[in-house]
Amino acid sequence: MSLLPRTRLGTFTRIRFVAIFQAPSLRLLAAGLLAICALSLPASAAPVRPLLNITGTVINADLDPSTGKLTATADVTFTALEDLTSASFELNNGLNITSLTGNSGAALNSERLASNFTVRVTLPTPLAKGSSNTFHFTYSGTLTGSDTSPVDGIKLAAIADPISMLLYPGRWFPMTGLFTDRFTAEMHIRVPADYTAVGSGVASKKTLPDGRNEFSFTWSKPGFPGTIVAGKFLPPITASGISNIHVYVTEKRKDGAPEFAALAGREFEFMTNLFGQPESGRINIVELPEDAVSASWAPEMACIAGNRIVDHNSQRLLANTLAHQWWGSEVSPETLNDAWITNGMSRYGELMYLEDSAGKNAFQTAIGDVSAGALAYDTEPLSTLGRLDPFSPQFQSMTLEKGAMVFHMLRWQMGDDAFQSFLRNLLSQYTGKGIRSSEVETVAEAQTVNGANNEGSHLELTPFFSQWIDGTGAPAFTDKYSVYRLGNNKGFRTVGSISEDLDLFRMPVELRIETDGKTEDRRIDVAGTDSSYTVETLAARAASPSTRRTGCSRAPPTWPSAWLCCVASSWSRRATWSARSPSTRRRWTKINPARWPPTASPRSSSCSATTRPPPTASATLCAVTTTPSGPRSGAISIWAISSTAPAKGSAPSTSTASPSRPTTTPRGPSTKLAHALLPPTNAPAPTTDRNRF
Repeated sequence: MSLLPRTRLGTFTRIRFVAIFQAPSLRLLAAGLLAICALSLPASAAPVRPLLNITGTVINADLDPSTGKLTATADVTFTALEDLTSASFELNNGLNITSLTGNSGAALNSERLASNFTVRVTLPTPLAKGSSNTFHFTYSGTLTGSDTSPVDGIKLAAIADPISMLLYPGRWFPMTGLFTDRFTAEMHIRVPADYTAVGSGVASKKTLPDGRNEFSFTWSKPGFPGTIVAGKFLPPITASGISNIHVYVTEKRKDGAPEFAALAGREFEFMTNLFGQPESGRINIVELPEDAVSASWAPEMACIAGNRIVDHNSQRLLANTLAHQWWGSEVSPETLNDAWITNGMSRYGELMYLEDSAGKNAFQTAIGDVSAGALAYDTEPLSTLGRLDPFSPQFQSMTLEKGAMVFHMLRWQMGDDAFQSFLRNLLSQYTGKGIRSSEVETVAEAQTVNGANNEGSHLELTPFFSQWIDGTGAPAFTDKYSVYRLGNNKGFRTVGSISEDLDLFRMPVELRIETDGKTEDRRIDVAGTDSSYTVETLAARAASPSTRRTGCSRAPPTWPSAWLCCVASSWSRRATWSARSPSTRRRWTKINPARWPPTASPRSSSCSATTRPPPTASATLCAVTTTPSGPRSGAISIWAISSTAPAKGSAPSTSTASPSRPTTTPRGPSTKLAHALLPPTNAPAPTTDRNRF
């Protein structure tokens, strides 16, 4: 995170202003998260209104890892949303339909459209709007890598030894509405005798006459139970005292499984306390091949690449995957235009666990990285992203990173208690449903009225959502201010104005004033292009009882650009000052504070310690503070203030202050949230987390 240029006004006060969503050149968070090569998928056409809604699927599938072949049947039940003369389904290009029949059992003709991995079914008679229909598909094909994947270069469905995976985004069965069209599922998966299959829902196992095993899974509530992972897994591994987390790994990864199960237990418990009870209290963590995606999710499932299970830095990867049990599974986006809700909150849930487990410093560092990715592709509003491929870098960056920052800023505006209550209300009101951006705004505004807002006021969020959901970019903030000394040593008054370049922008910004006296935090409502503020701060605190002042001279030094070098105080308790001229960098002099300024030219001398404040052309040595700590030791500090320090009622100069003096700063919400999004202008090109949807 970078800050706007800091301007020091004298030594008494400085203001650091941290704005929100400022720089256009950004980078994505990479450390500790999934690292996958960036995609180069073209944007698809504007989203077409869905014409049918799949409500249920019954699948019978045979997996042959020795040949990489999948043979399956699928009975797909759907409702027509319009009068239909044809119906389209998504299906992996590596799978070919050998038979297709309708409700009556009559054969139907289908056409493969490889460019968008769909199958178009021609209907002999139109289907009426609202009618329910069931098509019976028989299909097969070889799935061995990413060559037939719906996402270029990403392996999402593969039949192989020792692990076969059929992930929902791999479109290994006929489907529509990726992560938006909720359905029930009944699956019967046949695998070799030494394989174990893992899926969503109520599970059962039986041995077939040919020695193979058949695993059955039933998920009876609409959701996204479309993932199956089968492999030569050991019996499920658990951690001590945690019975609801089961880890399925191969022999190669067994050593890391117990610790990973314990980590999953801690993260799942944290999120349960934060979000409330999930759809299911059971989680199966399943090993994926290392050459596939690093993580994927399904109801009751967290699928993690094998090398990440033994990686001690996978805490955030696992937390993000588990957060999808609430944000993705329990509630889902109504359309892909609303995907920022579930993607963004899963990312932010990951960060909230980091805050809980590693502390606020780690959290703020991560927020700075996530904020850097928030504007990497911010050329279109979040509410219009449905036209993009959901695994493209732009879609991923905006829904994950910017989505997380939207929730981050909401938390700051609401406060922690109200924000948690808002999240729980959102989940409870839309459990098992799709949710729209407008509904998030409605619940957020209602929570401010009915929840934990101490002032009981109504939080108007229309400008907030207009800027961050329906708009693009971010305001460029500037801060101009002056500091005035109050009479009778009462303190200082800071008068300033915050300017930004968006006429309709409206959002509070937190201002921090740090002085010799009490630090002040003030929230300034920024509305329009210019917003003024006035903040008064107290005078400096009295010196500590353990210190004493000696020899203070108000005269400027002989050398106008002197650097304070050191003060030496030994058992003799004689405090001395040393000054160094930049023009004679190797020449030093020791000066008794009672004899300042010196009357002779500097002469060579040694300096036992070095404290070098920034050079100033008009420094005045003010005070030496000694703190004896023993009969033969002592510590001394030097204060330097501007010789043009303000008189009463006048504005100070902008000369540089000694760092030994406390200073002042207005900032965006860092400890409170709504954190700054100010990445460095020389940020590297972004990479993409592509398994995060």
